[in-house]
Parts: sequence; C-alpha cells; structure tokens
Amino acid sequence: MVNIRCGDRCFEAVEAVLFDKDGTLANSEAFLSQLGQLRLRLLESTLPNATAIFSKVFGIEGDRVDPAGLLAVGSRQANIAAIVEQLIRSGMEQAAATAIVQSAFLKADQDLPRKAPETPLIPGCRELLHRFTDQGVRIGLLSSDVTANLHDFAAYYGLDPYLQVIVGADQGLVKPDPLLMKRTCQRLNVAVENTLMIGDAETDIRMARSAGAGGSVGVSWGWQSSICLPEADVIVHHPLEIQIVS
Repeated sequence: MVNIRCGDRCFEAVEAVLFDKDGTLANSEAFLSQLGQLRLRLLESTLPNATAIFSKVFGIEGDRVDPAGLLAVGSRQANIAAIVEQLIRSGMEQAAATAIVQSAFLKADQDLPRKAPETPLIPGCRELLHRFTDQGVRIGLLSSDVTANLHDFAAYYGLDPYLQVIVGADQGLVKPDPLLMKRTCQRLNVAVENTLMIGDAETDIRMARSAGAGGSVGVSWGWQSSICLPEADVIVHHPLEIQIVS
C-alpha cells in the first residue's frame, strides 16, 4: 500500500486506483465532437430540426462538448435511450424511434475513423501509470465506452502492462452504480476502501462515494470547458500533481 498526495489532500493506504478513460487518460473531446455532430447530421436526414432539438441532449455547442453532457459521460446505450425517449414524447412509436436512432448511431460508427488513434493519451498519464505500477499499486480502467474500444486504446498506446482490469459499459453495469466499482475491486482482489477513483465526471465521483471508496480525485485537464465536480475529494489539473509519498 502507498500514500498518495493530490494537492493538499493525502490518501493513505492505497492499494489500487481506477481510472476513467475519455477526458481522464484520453484526450477525447475532438473525437466526441465529430461523433456527436455526425450523429446529429444522420438524424437530421430523417428528422428535420434534429440538430436544434438534440444538440442539448448530447451536450454539444459548436465544436465544444459539455464535460458533464450525455455524449461525454453517458454510455452509447444511454445516448440512444435519451434520443428515443425524446422522439416518443413527440409522438413517434417506440419501435420506429429506436430503429431510426440505432441506424444513425451505427452509420456514424462506420463513417468515423478508428477511435484510439483519434483520442491521444494525455501527457503525463503514462508516467503516472508507471509510477503506480512501480510501487505495486494495482490499476483498473473503468469507462462508459465499450470494452472493445478500451482494449484497443490500451493496446494502441502500450498501456496493457499497467492495467490489471478493463471494464466497459457493455459488461452489465454502468456508472454511477456503486456495484460496478465494488465488482471491479473484487476482480483486482483489493478492498474498495483502499481504492481511489480518478475521473473527470460526476458519475465517477458519485460512484466512488456510494461504493465507500478510499477517495475520489477529479481531473480538469481533458476539456476546453471548465469542469464542476463539487463532490470530489480533491481536483487536480495535471497528472503529475498526483504524487506517491512516503
């Protein structure tokens, strides 16, 4: 176990750290902006005024993505469900709405380039992961992205040696369900109370708090817009502000 200092906060007896991916390890805003805009254009081809209606649902304004918006923090299924719900409220039958949205999302996936090369590893993160590994800290990757994308990201940037567990939103549970963190800790064979969650979204922070985690560290470095994480134990602005101390 190690002690980890973040600013003026020190977390003691830490044996594991769980990282979010998009906005935490990966600079994903440009890719997510492309993805959101493409989904909107494809929806617009079937649903007039889709951009005006759904841009707020996704959390898109121009080329910026709201760090707290559904596109940034929600799973693929959560994004689909939100649009389908809006269409049902407008009078469309559920089956038709679901078919339209799923078709647009699938076409967007097919038209965009492979995600991993478009979401670069944030500077300082590799060194941070190396420091944790060197001190025997176990590391998990816990994301709202699908598991295949997580493995591709880890392989593309050579992170597999650092990661003992990789959990995506398609494995049954999603943030902020505390059971997701508890089960991930079980897979790492560590106690949740000796585990830190590091992420850029309120869903990360709420999950950690509800699970009884050893602490939650909010990060601000992944987005153009400022983030607001009032429930985080501490906010850091660069990966190397997270220090292992004696």
